[in-house]
Amino acid sequence: MARGGGPGKVYFVLYLAVVLELLLIIVERDDAEEHLLKKQKESMRIVQSILSQLQVGTGTEGISTRPKDEITIAEGYLQTGTGTQIRQDRYYEVEVGVTDVTGMTPPGELEPEEAAQQLQTLIRLANVQELDYQIFYHPSPNPDQAPPFPSDDTLRRLPWDRFMEGQPIGPEVDGAPWRLLVMRRLELDQEKTRDYQTPVYKPFTIAIGDLKRYAPPDAVARDSIFWYDHKRTLDRAQQNGGRIKKRIFAVRFQPPPQPGWYKLRFASRTNRILGIQGDKPLELTGEETVNIGTVQIKVKDLQLVKRELEYELSAYNLPSADDLIAGKIDAEAFLTQLRSSIEYVRQEFPEKAPEITSKLELYGYIARLLAPGQSAGFEQNRSSIAIDIRVIKPAVPPPADPKIFLAQEEFYSFDKAQRTVIPFVAGPISPGGKTPTVTVQPSVAFRLADLGPEQVAGTPAAGAATNHKFEIQITEPVPAGEYTVRITHANIAGKQTTAETRLVVFPSRLNNAEDIDAALQQFCYYGYSFQVTAEPPSAGKIPAAQFRTSIAVGGGDQQPVVPGLQAQRDIPASASTVTVRVAWQNPYTGEQVTLYERSGTPQQRYPQIAVSNVKVDPTINPRNPEILVTGIMILPPFIDVGRQASPEDIKDVRVQITRADIPNYKPSATIQRSGATTYDVRIRLDGPIPVRRGRLDGTVSLLITAKVRNPINGVESREGRAVIQNIPVSY
Repeated sequence: MARGGGPGKVYFVLYLAVVLELLLIIVERDDAEEHLLKKQKESMRIVQSILSQLQVGTGTEGISTRPKDEITIAEGYLQTGTGTQIRQDRYYEVEVGVTDVTGMTPPGELEPEEAAQQLQTLIRLANVQELDYQIFYHPSPNPDQAPPFPSDDTLRRLPWDRFMEGQPIGPEVDGAPWRLLVMRRLELDQEKTRDYQTPVYKPFTIAIGDLKRYAPPDAVARDSIFWYDHKRTLDRAQQNGGRIKKRIFAVRFQPPPQPGWYKLRFASRTNRILGIQGDKPLELTGEETVNIGTVQIKVKDLQLVKRELEYELSAYNLPSADDLIAGKIDAEAFLTQLRSSIEYVRQEFPEKAPEITSKLELYGYIARLLAPGQSAGFEQNRSSIAIDIRVIKPAVPPPADPKIFLAQEEFYSFDKAQRTVIPFVAGPISPGGKTPTVTVQPSVAFRLADLGPEQVAGTPAAGAATNHKFEIQITEPVPAGEYTVRITHANIAGKQTTAETRLVVFPSRLNNAEDIDAALQQFCYYGYSFQVTAEPPSAGKIPAAQFRTSIAVGGGDQQPVVPGLQAQRDIPASASTVTVRVAWQNPYTGEQVTLYERSGTPQQRYPQIAVSNVKVDPTINPRNPEILVTGIMILPPFIDVGRQASPEDIKDVRVQITRADIPNYKPSATIQRSGATTYDVRIRLDGPIPVRRGRLDGTVSLLITAKVRNPINGVESREGRAVIQNIPVSY
């Protein structure tokens, strides 16, 4: 069962925080006032009185099934005398209590820096930091009780990341040790989580053993064996007025055909008590905060209480909290010294022991809150629950119904795949007995391969019927189209079952190949990000994770192939070519089928010419008529990753009169640089001089062009262009 007393422990944590705040207020008051000193001591006694009730934390608050279960197994579905099927798989929900943060200040109401810190605090408080799923096995035949198992304190000290499948846990009991079969760890991805309500979990950070051996086939096919269930979490939150007080995780379990005791253990780590973060000593300013539930307390206030306790407890061999905070001793050494101090008080001062030990324990709590990273070890942040499952196997089971388990409802491939595989499981298969029959329409050549019994823990009894893994293997390309696959299987009693699926074969191409071609030829620039989004003909039927997309550059550092249909990379100036490859990877054979692979040559992007803010000087000298146009900006583009061209790299800046409508005058234009990126154009008017007022009226239009030459690789851009229409000319 879960350790702790359920949700009531949450209130104790909040109660501790409230009382600590009261204590802090008292400590800051004038110590000379006798009635405040009395309140201070009274508040400390209140805190100490609840410490003993907080020694057992609550992390896992409930589970949706019994802590003891029983599963009857056979090679297939065991039938009872009445023909009722006995399910061999189980679905378990693990509810992990977290801090309800709805009452805390939302980040949107804070300054940006404080908002970022508050968001990280909310993410830690409102989510499960870690959840371990472990499967242990013991061959004990005891029908009533599982063999004794190591304590949680023992298990927490084990280096799980160095364990291997089948490794014994603890000493032998009832003739054999418990052995670890499987372990998976879900860990909160703090960086990728953007909203405290919707956590993101990393891929399993610890993966020991083959989890698929201990899950039903449909769960394996959907990759739904052990996961965080956000939908169920939100459903439960609706029952609490929208408040997320528990996170729900789910497990699908099915034992192999090996009798004995299986223990499914779940160990959680949360952040109900959140002290100073980090793994190295740091200098505290006093303005930092720690969290006890949703209550935040400043470090400087805790330090006041710590100093008061150090003064009161100095005669009792008090360990140094400052050494723990500074990293001079570790938490284990500090707690060992603290336990020695408590034992010393109990022996030397038995009459005052209850009061003093409570203060010592409070001192230990405060020290670990102030020491970076040590709050993770609080009992309130850790808990575990275990389900004992007795697996039995009838001595003489009746014939089992035939079953066919398809790995998925439809199978997909591409017409250039050299090998196509359709896996399924069928049973029961007796040694030398019948195997399934398969037909494919329209007809294609195939081979039915029997891969043998499903992998199980231990060795099945000789001659027993088991489920076998099969593959329909097609060893040549299959033309695009839809194929119906029918599988029929019968048991030893002649009872027959049929399963049907479709094989959909798509053409090996991309729907948007021309768009990618155009992008490679026209929009692939040095110094800019080149993005690809592939559109295969499967139209979403095949998961994007099965595709592999890469953008490779000739002459530059190569980047790894990206799972999915999207990829991007910055194009360096050293790149001679850019090659885009999109392939589909068959999840069963590992073969990669190329859907697109073409190359292009990167270009230097042309400079941008901005003319939206140009100004025309209306002043005209009648004896030397010129028009001055200012405010033309020629902006240098990027020439390499993170490097922009300089104004000196701008070449061939030219101006051309595209249209002129000025009676009696012929305009000519010149352009010159007036600043780092600014240019001026002078339009000279050739005609009758001096210009008579009222005799000059018309318009002129200009075309500004410029190029840039990449100083790294010498590549010259196309012309950047901008038009200034209908510049007024009048005098």
